Amino acid sequence: METIDAPLGCLDIPLPRCIRKLVEVPPTPDSLPSDNDVLDLIRKFGRKYDRSENEIRKACDLAAGHSDLVVILERPARTHNYSLGFKEFVANCRTLDALDKFIKFATNKTRSIETVSVFDALSFKPYVNDDRPSNDDCYSLLEEMLKTKKPRVVICCWSERNAACSNDFVRQFKGGGVGRQLFRVNVDTEWGSPVAIRSFHPSTAVCYRKYNPEYQILLLHHFMAAFSDLDLSIATDREHKYNPALALNYLPTSPDPVRVADAEVCHEIEEPPWLEQINTRCRSSIM
Repeated sequence: METIDAPLGCLDIPLPRCIRKLVEVPPTPDSLPSDNDVLDLIRKFGRKYDRSENEIRKACDLAAGHSDLVVILERPARTHNYSLGFKEFVANCRTLDALDKFIKFATNKTRSIETVSVFDALSFKPYVNDDRPSNDDCYSLLEEMLKTKKPRVVICCWSERNAACSNDFVRQFKGGGVGRQLFRVNVDTEWGSPVAIRSFHPSTAVCYRKYNPEYQILLLHHFMAAFSDLDLSIATDREHKYNPALALNYLPTSPDPVRVADAEVCHEIEEPPWLEQINTRCRSSIM
């Protein structure tokens, strides 16, 4: 019988071989000067709006990972204790703790939240009604951070909800539920065609019900797909100077590309058969 090194489960949910066998170890990129440039952007933004040094430091810790893959969450939690060390800070937040576990499973424990860049769409704005910073200022910061990091893959775990986004660039990296749109698209940017995985917020999977395996497995699939895309984009790089769209040649896609309103080219990936029922159950309630 084939030996599978992937963990037996994630978030106390045992996972079958058909899922575990899909887990691969992603390549490890070199550190880039842009990694520090993003931290400078965060520090400048946080100090402009009089945030504490502990709060700024935690935002930097989350964003300090490799530049090849970025996770975008919605906003910082209202209950964060910024005085904690980073590991305790993550463990003390159910969303960040789950995110760490999803990353570890999807990479066979070769990466964690410490080595993956995590941004907030609405940085330093835990409350919807806060006047400072404005939503537009936050989205402009996110645009700068993405253009500085130049990721190959972005996992989009946020939606506009009560903070409408008029930034056309940032809107391309918006999440938004299950079954309402293609979950994987290539986005046209100045640094190539990174893959956007249009997912949903981890809190949906871990914060509202004690046991929520369908949501958790669906989100885990999104993370596995993202790291798989990362591996393929690296493979095509050696010959094609990084054009992640070329990785589509190695993935099952719909026969023809689908054009959407913002003119980006989308390709739908065939999801594993075991996801069909999970998608159906989750579609009506994930926002």
